[in-house]
Amino acid sequence: MNQHGWGRRNLWGILALVPAVAAFLAVHLENTPVGTPKAVTVAQDGWASYAGGRVRLLEVAPAKDVRDTKGGFLKLPDGIAAWRAVVEYDTEDQAALKDCRLSLEDSQGRLFTPKPFELSGAQIPATGCTAEDATLRRYQTFVFFVTPAGAEPVAVRLTVTGEDYARLTRP
Repeated sequence: MNQHGWGRRNLWGILALVPAVAAFLAVHLENTPVGTPKAVTVAQDGWASYAGGRVRLLEVAPAKDVRDTKGGFLKLPDGIAAWRAVVEYDTEDQAALKDCRLSLEDSQGRLFTPKPFELSGAQIPATGCTAEDATLRRYQTFVFFVTPAGAEPVAVRLTVTGEDYARLTRP
């Protein structure tokens, strides 16, 4: 029986492990975001300076009058609630907001995306942060979400790629 020490018996494994760990760290560090996005400051009047303009949340309310494609009221499955958010923008450059993402935050910190499957048969405006008329400086958009029944919306988040997010609450 060969009585070599642990290190000598496992030398090739140790030597192979070093470049494997180095490769893993190189890939992991390359794909790790530099900083965690954080909410921008919102003034007491509800306006947040964001993406070269200003934005604020005017309302988040139950969406009780959502119509289907035939003009009747849309019936949602049990256990689901629909919400409508009204967001106001004041910007010289709507193009800075064209790739925005909106989400609804509830009191438990869960995020919900707009225009979910449950509203696919509804007549609702296109989701976005720009107006149909690109020349407008001040305008409003309407965004629809669904949550589990009993969820309590507390904010709407607006995110533009590469920036922190605007966490908008009602003033």
